[in-house]
Amino acid sequence: MDLFWLGHHSFRIEYKGKVIYLDPYAGEPEDYVKPANLVHITKNDYDHWSRSVLNKIVIDGTHVFGPAAVASELYGCRPFTPNESLTFEDDTKVQATQAIIKRRNVTQE
Repeated sequence: MDLFWLGHHSFRIEYKGKVIYLDPYAGEPEDYVKPANLVHITKNDYDHWSRSVLNKIVIDGTHVFGPAAVASELYGCRPFTPNESLTFEDDTKVQATQAIIKRRNVTQE
């Protein structure tokens, strides 16, 4: 598996001939030349997805997933909820998990 950080929250994963983009927003135009098999958008914020980037990487057969707020705005995007999974024809499986952010109080003296 190859993992490429494209900037901010944006990543490209290449695995067994599949190309997966997470939060396609940041990076250079050359970071988005490979068509996507799967695109996952984690949040409906301006810095988590870009329509112009999606226009470059989404082709027929690309699976696009995101929260309900993204799916309501983006044609072809399917809501993807924690613990839901997608299995490709070659049995490659992708499963969503819920991210939990724990904040701790830090006091400065």
